[in-house]
Amino acid sequence: MKSLLSLVAVTMLVVTPGLRADDKKEDSKDAKKKDNISSKLVGTWEVVKATDEVAVGATVIFKKDGKFTFRLKVNDQEFTIDGTYKVEDGKLHTVATFNGEEHSDVDTFEKLTDDEIELKSTNDGKITVLKRKKG
Repeated sequence: MKSLLSLVAVTMLVVTPGLRADDKKEDSKDAKKKDNISSKLVGTWEVVKATDEVAVGATVIFKKDGKFTFRLKVNDQEFTIDGTYKVEDGKLHTVATFNGEEHSDVDTFEKLTDDEIELKSTNDGKITVLKRKKG
């Protein structure tokens, strides 16, 4: 891996200006893809499938400003957790504080449509499926 990174670094140093312009076009495509993913996320989602059954029925609200709210009901007691999110390299990065501790997580988008999200945890491979709430 180190030798590959070294090769990439050397290649970047000798790239012609015309090729650099192409790279910027690629960066632009990546930014558009990221914006497309982020715009699909915005809204209210319900957890319909999760390895941790207690999460099923919870709602997640993704806001345009990069913040989210997670609402969960356990034994007739409601919990609300606020945090931030960002989309980077096809992954959802989240940071939230609860019980006085900051927790971060990274999930890979296995599926993302206008109505369904399937996330795979990079930590343990667990799958969570969310459906967009209507209304």
